[in-house]
Amino acid sequence: MNTMLKLVKEMHTKFGITSEKVKFSDEEKKFRICAMQEELDEYKEAETKEDQLDALVDLVVFAFGTAERQGMLEVFEEAFERVMIANCQKEIGQNQKRGSFQLDLVKPKGWTAPDLSDLVEDKPKQMTLFEFINDPIEKLTSENKLNKIENDK
Repeated sequence: MNTMLKLVKEMHTKFGITSEKVKFSDEEKKFRICAMQEELDEYKEAETKEDQLDALVDLVVFAFGTAERQGMLEVFEEAFERVMIANCQKEIGQNQKRGSFQLDLVKPKGWTAPDLSDLVEDKPKQMTLFEFINDPIEKLTSENKLNKIENDK
């Protein structure tokens, strides 16, 4: 997990509002939408680069915080990577939905959106091979592995 995501998790832990401790509600979703809109409005109205930067950082904090509150922080980087790969398949052009800015990204014919469904399914997280190898409780020595194979015969 990258530093920014970790810092958001640490902040939520400090205040006791992690996704593990407090259920994410529809009311909180509405609050977070309002908070992110407020930061967008602050960016829009900012008159200095410092104010623009502050608004952008606050927006990212709320976005990452919302991902954490919904239990998505652990998969956020993977989702981000998939979305960026898909975005890089787009082309420069005008998007009518956003005012026809000439340097927008548009979906070419045949473009496919990234599949994030496996990242948000409600299923137990499986341990990766790296986690298994580095987990002292679950770690099996070569000797134990051989004994288990022999005993299973």
